Amino acid sequence: MFGGPPKERLQAAIDRGDLMQLKLAINSAAKGGVEAALIKEAKAMVAVLATEKLRTIIDKGDLVQLQIAMLTAEKETVDATVIQEAKVLLATQSLCTAMERRDVVGLRTAIAVAEGEAEVDEA
Repeated sequence: MFGGPPKERLQAAIDRGDLMQLKLAINSAAKGGVEAALIKEAKAMVAVLATEKLRTIIDKGDLVQLQIAMLTAEKETVDATVIQEAKVLLATQSLCTAMERRDVVGLRTAIAVAEGEAEVDEA
């Protein structure tokens, strides 16, 4: 499926739009002497795919996947607005959980995190 010369693997990963395979193919292509223009196109696509993935997870509200996707997104130069939206969602959910559990310590922590996100959002 992703065998063959680095250029073919990279083109296949671009065509499929598979984020993980694309990242692997970029590393292989860089070592395999693939032309810079194709590698640049692939890297641009990584940012687009990472943004789409983060946006989908935000829409689903899956907090565990959201935390993982945020780590990837921050590494892949995803649009800062989308990352901020994800951070706010996580902070909001932490607040709700702490309130439901009547967890005073958890609530204080969640408030501090939420306030930090609000300050970043206002900047």
